[in-house]
Amino acid sequence: MIPRMTPRECSCATILGALLALGLCLSPASGQDQGSAPAGTAVSAVVVARAWARATTSDALSGAIYCELRNPTAHDQALRTASAAVCDHCELHVHRIDAQGVMHMSQVDHLTIPAAGTLLLQPGAIHLMLLGLAHGLTQGQSVRVVLRFDDGTVTVVVPILAAGAMGPDG
Repeated sequence: MIPRMTPRECSCATILGALLALGLCLSPASGQDQGSAPAGTAVSAVVVARAWARATTSDALSGAIYCELRNPTAHDQALRTASAAVCDHCELHVHRIDAQGVMHMSQVDHLTIPAAGTLLLQPGAIHLMLLGLAHGLTQGQSVRVVLRFDDGTVTVVVPILAAGAMGPDG
């Protein structure tokens, strides 16, 4: 015999089910969307946390995204490419200091996230460049970015913070 629920219990169960479903699709700390990999594409095990971007001027042609990439697996993972509808293309960048002590930004073909480790993307260091922006990045809005790793993809909704922000904590 199947027990019957009162209308109130049914409403509570419906709300709880919706919240659980939402929780399975979005990681609240990062905006990571676990349910949007293109058909036939695996969702990566890499967890994207604390993603953010800085606001730019309205006519800016580039912007940057910063975050933490956490690899819970027993083997290294690599971030291979990224894409976003707000720009022509994305590049993975690092900063290097030359023999004269001058810092230079350069593009790399991948970023390695160590096994059971974390890779930080932060200002003045490793970051994801958005090049050929269709419009500037506006504080309070967000950018949807698809990251492609060795084992699949992750779509992240990245909040845009103030132009001088140093991270999600200020």
